[in-house]
Amino acid sequence: NSKNGVGYLPSIFFDLNQTTIRSIYNDRLLVVAKVMKANAKFKIRVSGNTDILGSETNNEKLGLRRAEAVKQHLISVYGIDASRITTETKGEKDPMANKINAMNRRVDFSVE
Repeated sequence: NSKNGVGYLPSIFFDLNQTTIRSIYNDRLLVVAKVMKANAKFKIRVSGNTDILGSETNNEKLGLRRAEAVKQHLISVYGIDASRITTETKGEKDPMANKINAMNRRVDFSVE
């Protein structure tokens, strides 16, 4: 458990060079939306990540586009207020796994 009462918000993973949210992650986004609806004061940061393939500049942009796609999904599908969600890109700078690129193509959530 964290100090905010949220132990874990699940990551969303992406295909190579993609920003499309695959339907297999709808349940994870539902979890995030439920937490936000149950805790009206929560604000979250959505952090977009990439693997090391491609240029650093392109990866920075791709990471942000992934974070924005998740933000828009939470707004349009679940009605979460946009002011409660901030986005950022970490590009290729925050790898989860050193040798498994697919694990690095993701969006992470943190409670602010």
